[in-house]
Amino acid sequence: MVQLVKILRIMLVGLGIAVALLGVLAAVAFIPEVQTWYAQKRLDALPDLHGSVGSLSAGFSHVELTDLH
Repeated sequence: MVQLVKILRIMLVGLGIAVALLGVLAAVAFIPEVQTWYAQKRLDALPDLHGSVGSLSAGFSHVELTDLH
């Protein structure tokens, strides 16, 4: 019985850490600088297309893209 409680406690702590990390990742995904960096990284990965992204800001109901060359 004591072993089961310890295992459940470890599992709950692990689940709590996983949920917290997912929350942090979700919050970071809405930072415009991170969005701009990722868009530029994906654009650079296309060998036949050369371009640059000035800034990108995307939310649930809007997308703002400036200085796309």
